[in-house]
Amino acid sequence: MSKKKIYRLWTFREYETEALAEYLEEMAGKGWFLKKLYRDAFFCFEKGEPRRLKFSAAVLPGGSVFDNWDSDEVVRFRQYCEEAGWKLQYGGNIWQIFYSEEENPVPLETDGQLQLETQKGISLSLGNWVAVAALVVLFLLQIRYVFENPGQNLASASILFGTVSTILIALYFPLQMLSMVRWYRKAQKCLLERKKVPAVTLRAVKKRNIETLMFSLLLLVMILSRSGLSLAGGVSALAALVLALISLLVCNFVMRWVQNHGTGDRRENAIGYFVGSFVFTWLAVMLLTGLFFKFFPKNVTEEQELYVRRKPFPVTFQALGYEEAEDWLRISDKTFLAFYQRETGEQTDGDGNIRNVTMEYYESPIPAVISASKRNYPADRGNVWDVTGSRQEEDGITVEHYHYEFNHVALDGEMDLMSTWGSRVRDLYIISDRNRILTLEYTNGAEKEAILPALEAFRSGAGDR
Repeated sequence: MSKKKIYRLWTFREYETEALAEYLEEMAGKGWFLKKLYRDAFFCFEKGEPRRLKFSAAVLPGGSVFDNWDSDEVVRFRQYCEEAGWKLQYGGNIWQIFYSEEENPVPLETDGQLQLETQKGISLSLGNWVAVAALVVLFLLQIRYVFENPGQNLASASILFGTVSTILIALYFPLQMLSMVRWYRKAQKCLLERKKVPAVTLRAVKKRNIETLMFSLLLLVMILSRSGLSLAGGVSALAALVLALISLLVCNFVMRWVQNHGTGDRRENAIGYFVGSFVFTWLAVMLLTGLFFKFFPKNVTEEQELYVRRKPFPVTFQALGYEEAEDWLRISDKTFLAFYQRETGEQTDGDGNIRNVTMEYYESPIPAVISASKRNYPADRGNVWDVTGSRQEEDGITVEHYHYEFNHVALDGEMDLMSTWGSRVRDLYIISDRNRILTLEYTNGAEKEAILPALEAFRSGAGDR
């Protein structure tokens, strides 16, 4: 059974009217005729008898995506073109596509300057710039947490890939706008020199679309690589993809409703579109998120990998008088930008009391990563601790000491807050140079002599940087 409809995904910019006409003529020669155009990118063709037709594509002067497809301005423009011998093939609120059976029909647009200004006014409108700026800010806000502690976050391959993906996506939109700015400047220069504006060929458009597709596939691979090959990661990535597609469909539905039922005022229609898209997308995300956690229980979504220590600490727990504690949180991540590791050791005294020390270790070839990570110390433990600090530097190695002491504040006059922290003193030692940080946090306090093995080991490794 032969197909009666086919769909194609191609994007044509407003100034690529000749390339769009060439594409439609190519498809008509194969017996495929444009029926619908969704979001100015998804082409729906219906099967017919192959015909040699001339197509002409134009953008409506002063048109906007928030206008009704059959507004008075659109209808008058179509009537003008039909009077010139062109038949309407497809009419939206931006693209108006006509065909003619004549070999050399009268051109739809003869004023190059007016045509250029019309195309530029739509593709480089203030609304488009605002939308691009909003997208860039939105994407960059998603990764701001990475730079709050870059030594730890950039050591994670999944976070690093996700960060690179997000930055590439954030850059993609303004770069596309800037490429259009460059073309319009070139076209304006041609008009001033009384030269013909160079037409964009279909081959050039196909090349750009293929490059965009490859870029999108690369980003998809990078995003999927964040989750590794685990079941939970694969399910999460699939859920994120479904949410993105649902959001796109919701936004398209809201746009069509605004176009057909809006007040006619562009500003009001734009506000209605953004508010409606946000509300319905939020509802869809909440619904799908609830279904996701219902059908995929915690033992799947919180799947844990076997812990592997990527490399040794500068000093061993045994050298500090402790034994490794496997039941505490353990992290070991490494990329070409950073290395981060965290483990905890235990020590039991003669009375059976357990003391702990947590080691965190950072490495990075970029000093700025280390200096930014150091700003996370000392951690804020609330107003129930008195904190005193000291700092000394020698031979490029800095040692900082922060002593926490409980200030005997009681909660509601009854509950001693020490029941939460378990000890009345804590000591945090930070040993660092340009490319490394080693922290030692003693939950029951420790004198400076306790860290001497760590300081000596750290100092002996200074020449390896």
